[in-house]
Amino acid sequence: MNNLSFWKLILLVFVCSLIFSVVFVTVQRIDHVLNPPEVPVKSIKKID
Repeated sequence: MNNLSFWKLILLVFVCSLIFSVVFVTVQRIDHVLNPPEVPVKSIKKID
């Protein structure tokens, strides 16, 4: 096993996980903008 290819694999896994976390946070922010937390509060007020 070549040591250089081993480090390239580790770097690839690290970059992939970093990209995944960035995409995950971005999707959460978009979802927060599209569905703000005020909506459930309004529905609760309508029930009251």
